[in-house]
Amino acid sequence: MEFSLPQITPFKGIKAEMPQVEILDNGAEILVARYPGCEVLYVGLIFGGGMITQKKPLQCLTTLRMLPQGTKTLSSEEIAEQLDFRGSQITTTSLNFSSAISGTAVSRHAIHLITLLEKIVKEASFPQKEFDLLAKKTCENLRLALTMGNVLASNKLDSMLWGENHPLGHDVTIEDVENLSLDDVKQFYHDYFNSDNVTIVLSGDISDEILSQIKQSFSGNWGGKSVAEATIPCVSSSEPKTEIIDRPHLVQSSIMGALMMPLRTNPDYQALRCLVKLLGGYYGSRLNMNIREEKGYTYGITAELLGHRQIAFMNISTECNIEYTHKVIEEIKKEIEGFIFKPVTEAETDLLRNNMFKRLAATIENPFSFGKYLLNMHDIQEAPDYINRQVDFINQITCDTLNRVARNYLSADNLYFAIATNKKELKS
Repeated sequence: MEFSLPQITPFKGIKAEMPQVEILDNGAEILVARYPGCEVLYVGLIFGGGMITQKKPLQCLTTLRMLPQGTKTLSSEEIAEQLDFRGSQITTTSLNFSSAISGTAVSRHAIHLITLLEKIVKEASFPQKEFDLLAKKTCENLRLALTMGNVLASNKLDSMLWGENHPLGHDVTIEDVENLSLDDVKQFYHDYFNSDNVTIVLSGDISDEILSQIKQSFSGNWGGKSVAEATIPCVSSSEPKTEIIDRPHLVQSSIMGALMMPLRTNPDYQALRCLVKLLGGYYGSRLNMNIREEKGYTYGITAELLGHRQIAFMNISTECNIEYTHKVIEEIKKEIEGFIFKPVTEAETDLLRNNMFKRLAATIENPFSFGKYLLNMHDIQEAPDYINRQVDFINQITCDTLNRVARNYLSADNLYFAIATNKKELKS
């Protein structure tokens, strides 16, 4: 008996349902993403004002970390106990232009989570004892972090790309921690955490009761008066170069590379996003197959396109034995230039398309991942339908387009490298 194999149908991607928009009486937006039958809730509050608009290093991050440390009626221990008892969680996120506090809970505890977030955001008490403890922990963590090669290389690369005087290019020091006062934290809170400056994200199985509680908790005027629009510091990138951070205790090299790219507003940005993914965004990417699989220089190497409001750049990251450092950099440069001699093929494009669809599908897989996506889109000033526009573009991407942008934008001569290593062991 003969059997016929089923026809393989190419995966055409996914389509995300866009959140509904509700407007509170104070003008604040609520983005409502419904996942019927998924009995969990994600609640996020995102406030304008982030790391780029802070007046001192760590001001934004420390303010966020202090929020759950006590309210007018609850201590940090009581907040933690209430969350733990219900299996709920509250996290804070410092973004470039925004500050976010979010919570997750099963649906039956959603009302409690919302009212607890309301108390934390509106009635934060900023206890001196908790601030001192947090400062001590921050110093301990910073001392440890500054012994790690990947942290040292990342910090150096940031200073090269953003400029040492830009908040995102500044290397945080112990002195920065010591110079930050509780009054600085309270000032940041007063400037940004108010009803004129908030967007709310709801994602999950959202009942009328949940939506009603959100409106009850966050309507009206609350918080301090919004600060005047902050002055955005200028980016002052250095010329492309290689910087070595010498640390004798390091037993391997941490390599961070970057290549400046056009901003998100450029019509080639989406094509470049696909190209960078093909270069180093998944296991079968060119960098990984060469430097890990063929040469065996590293356990893994990644490349991603980071599109900020002020600048965009491709970031390359890997670690290797010190003896392979120069060889790894040489191979990275070869792959950057390699699209000229080895153009993108149809097979590579199909693999790229499947990997990108897989990553995008994970973004909308559950209320938590989609809620975080909406927060990030708000910070970079992208509309929520950005994910669907990506899907449409990926479906239409061609080898010719990928090869064209590779020729136009990839140049090994313009690469930045920051390498944390033991220079004594580094062979020239």
